Amino acid sequence: QVQEPYEDWLIKEDRWSSTQVGDYFRNFYKKESLYVLEMYLASVLITDLNLEKVMLILGPGGNGKTTLVAGCTSLFDGDSISNLPISKWGETHENMNLVNSILNISNETSSKNIQNDIFKTVVDRSPITFNPKYGQPFEAPVICRHIITINELPKMKFGSSESRRYILIQTTKSIPKDQR
Repeated sequence: QVQEPYEDWLIKEDRWSSTQVGDYFRNFYKKESLYVLEMYLASVLITDLNLEKVMLILGPGGNGKTTLVAGCTSLFDGDSISNLPISKWGETHENMNLVNSILNISNETSSKNIQNDIFKTVVDRSPITFNPKYGQPFEAPVICRHIITINELPKMKFGSSESRRYILIQTTKSIPKDQR
């Protein structure tokens, strides 16, 4: 049985324990979760990879989600990142935020219900309607990946087709408010 070289490299190389940054994030996330995050961020750069997944980072406040998102944001040019919450997907004027984005990062604090059909359409890169203000509406696929930090799972019916479209990373601990 032949192992992929990339997987072998991931197993042998322990990058997360050899740096201050790695030490910080290992306080809040399992090492395996950090490797999944690395792979997901790599998929942002490989546009031909048809990864039909949204990364959900779940945990209560004070657990490094904002710091993790700031680190991810710093890796990319500001114009290539959008911040459209999942609850606004499908609103044609709002969709314009996703047009030239390669990574959509949002803090979803809303407990609004999320429409399953819009969720599936955006994640599987099917065409959606974009409606620029004072311009002609057009249809195009959303090419960006999505990282969404949440305190609790969104109100959404998660059937098999939805559940296979997200990767869930949970935080392992929180810092008490008086120590933040």
